[in-house]
Amino acid sequence: PVTNEYQEISELQANCGRFVDINQASKVLFHEGLFNGKTMEIFESFKCKPTKIKIDFTDKSQKNEVTGIDPHKYLGSDGTYIDVNNSTIQKIGDELWSSSDDVLDYARRCYEYVASHYKYINGSWRTLKNIIHDGGGECGDFTTLFVNLMRYKGIPARHNIGIAINGGYHVWPDFYDEDYGWIPLDPTYKNANPGGDFFGRYDGELIIVSQGLTSFTESNFEMTNIPLQTFAYWY
Repeated sequence: PVTNEYQEISELQANCGRFVDINQASKVLFHEGLFNGKTMEIFESFKCKPTKIKIDFTDKSQKNEVTGIDPHKYLGSDGTYIDVNNSTIQKIGDELWSSSDDVLDYARRCYEYVASHYKYINGSWRTLKNIIHDGGGECGDFTTLFVNLMRYKGIPARHNIGIAINGGYHVWPDFYDEDYGWIPLDPTYKNANPGGDFFGRYDGELIIVSQGLTSFTESNFEMTNIPLQTFAYWY
C-alpha cells in the first residue's frame, strides 16, 4: 500500500525482502533467497488512515488529487483486460457518448449502463472478451467494463483493489476529471442496489493494495496482465 487519494499510509515495513515500486501508486514486497526448510514466514506492517470521499459537483475547489501521478498513465490498452479496439466497447461507448452532454455525463451513463446491462456472476478477473461473452462477472469485471468504456474515449480510468478487515476484497473504478480530480464510483454496488447512488462516493472501508492493473519484472521474474495484489496476497 502507498498513500493515495483514499488513504494515508505510514510506517510501512517488512521482516524480509525489499519494497519495489511497480508504478507511482503500487509497491510489491520482493524477496530473493532460499526457503529455510519447507516453510517461510513473511509479513509486513503499516498504519492506514482511510479517507471518505464524496465529490461535491458544485464545488471545483476541492480537487481529489493527492499523489500527482500523471493521469494519462491510465490510458493504456493491453489487449486482454483493457482493449479499446474491442468492437462491443466501441459500439456501447459511441452510443452513450452521442447522448452525453460532457465527460461527467458520459461517465455516469457508463456507470449506469454497466450496472444495468450485466449480471453478477461468481468468479472474477475474466478477460474483457470473457466478460462480454459471459454477460457479466464480479466486481473486478464490472470495473474492467467501466474502465474500458472510459479509456476508449480518452478518459483516464483505473481499477482500485482493496481488502476489508474481515479478509474480503473489493474492486471499484475511478476516472480522472480536470476539475474534480479522481472520481470514485461503484457499478457493482449499483448492480446490487439499482436505486442507490454510488457515483462520486467512497466510504473509506477498505485498504487499497493496488491501483491499476500492473505488470512486474524483477531479477528475471515477470508477472504481467494480472492484478498482482489480490486476496491471495493476504494469506
